[in-house]
Amino acid sequence: MIRVAVAALVALGLGALAGLRPVAGLDIWWHLRTGERLLGSPGWLEVDTLSDGAAGQPWPYKDIGADILLYLAHSVGGDTVLSVVPALVGAGLTLLLARGSDRSAPPLAWAAVSACALAAMLHRLHARPMLASLLLFAALLGVLARARHATREAEARRGWALAVGLVLLGGWLHRGALLGAVLLVAAAAWSALAAPAEQRPRRTVQALLLVGLAAAALVANPNGLATVATATTLLAGDAYRSHVSEWNAMPLDALLRHHGVGLLPLLLALGLAIRARRRAEAVDVFAIMAAVALWVAALVSARWIAYAALASAWAALHAAPWPALQRPGRARLGAAFTLVVLLLAWERPASPLRPDAGWVGLWPDRFPVAALDYARRAKLPRRVENAYDFGGYLLWAGADWPGGPLLPSVDGRADMVYAPDVFDRSLRAEHEPRAFAEQQRVAARSWVLARQEPGGRTHAFLARDPAWALVFWSDPAAVFVRVADHPALAGRDALQLFRGVALDAEAFALGSDPTRREAAGRELARLRAMAPESVAVQVAEVVFFHASGAKAARDAALEALVRRHGEHPAVRALLQRLSQAS
Repeated sequence: MIRVAVAALVALGLGALAGLRPVAGLDIWWHLRTGERLLGSPGWLEVDTLSDGAAGQPWPYKDIGADILLYLAHSVGGDTVLSVVPALVGAGLTLLLARGSDRSAPPLAWAAVSACALAAMLHRLHARPMLASLLLFAALLGVLARARHATREAEARRGWALAVGLVLLGGWLHRGALLGAVLLVAAAAWSALAAPAEQRPRRTVQALLLVGLAAAALVANPNGLATVATATTLLAGDAYRSHVSEWNAMPLDALLRHHGVGLLPLLLALGLAIRARRRAEAVDVFAIMAAVALWVAALVSARWIAYAALASAWAALHAAPWPALQRPGRARLGAAFTLVVLLLAWERPASPLRPDAGWVGLWPDRFPVAALDYARRAKLPRRVENAYDFGGYLLWAGADWPGGPLLPSVDGRADMVYAPDVFDRSLRAEHEPRAFAEQQRVAARSWVLARQEPGGRTHAFLARDPAWALVFWSDPAAVFVRVADHPALAGRDALQLFRGVALDAEAFALGSDPTRREAAGRELARLRAMAPESVAVQVAEVVFFHASGAKAARDAALEALVRRHGEHPAVRALLQRLSQAS
């Protein structure tokens, strides 16, 4: 009993360290909106009614079960639930890795290997339907192992039946069930091929039956064959893959740098297997081959990294017998576990070792909350040209927009409802003036919600286009309106001098120019009112006072900035520039 309690505490601790985080995922919001509509509308949303860019298009695939469960959870616990769910899933994955064959590793090895797996999948441990697939995949690894190694036929049949049931459940939850179906078929085929000659015909018939049952389970939900069709679309659809990084191969150096710790359990499994072979002990070759195959798949698409890490951890813990650990071995495992836990603490998206640490709730300045509040007050219309990453949030936060829900131009349901040419044009319009002009010709929208986050800024060219006015600026998002459609708004709120591309450079130029200094000071005060917590605006304020010679105002603003954000990289860079200038 004590060992079970300790294992549960270790699992919860690892899960919290890896999964407890502020909400930063931009996809979760359209999943919540879908769950809400599935519960509140008759039928299965056969066509899109949520967006402007894909209105009326077939909506063949949805993560039905997971979207409904996430919506219900959010209805009960709000954004805090979205922070806690990944931690609980991380704990569940850790516990599932401990179950399975009779070759389970020592507790310390289990903890170290599980920590490696969680460290490798940090990019996936945030609230989204894929968490359901990861849990089912980990459970399926254990169920298939027990079915393949069962000594009694009745036990094997129960195992195979449970595996089919997990694939059926997965089909209702998330399209990652397709991978579970492939694993089930591969395990059944391996079981037939590895069987003694006298059992091979019966095992072959059993494998063929399981192939049929896996196919039936996969399509036995309202999504039907769309589960397979959308996966095929992603593999063949260059228009989608060219814009969404997770559907593409990750450069090998980046994979090793950010996820290479997930390969360590596979290397451990191979080492244990070689040792077992030399001692004429049995090895679960299928478990190791499955892990290798998934890492090969991960080289093609980053989506499979988390599954590969799980399969590697399973292989390390169960594919070969573990030797009896003497004190030096336990010490090495303890050191390895400590190092991986430190890696988890440092690499998690909001590390307790970093100054911007956070644990629950919304990630600050990640979502266009203030920009949407402005647009709502300005009574901007429902149809909006938006940055792709904001589309899902608009579906959720704009559901109660005056006159009807907001209708984004594009959102995260890329391969589900958007035709390839529409999706491609929408994303190119974020950075290419010619593509934006074509987008306006096809579906003219009078305002744009642009993303401001460094490295992901969109629609920056509109700052130089006299036909468009920048009327709101914040760290995460900016609002542009077409002057011809909103002349009064543009005349009242347009930022004429600060265009938001490089605020500190603009502040220095404007502060150094006596002819524009007074007007720039008024605009800077408006920027501060728009984004009172923005470090970029406060840095620009200090630079402006410095360039204009207002030393007392500069020192007061700098003191307040250093007191609140002294460790911020932009503030440190500002201090360095000021010290060099003096």
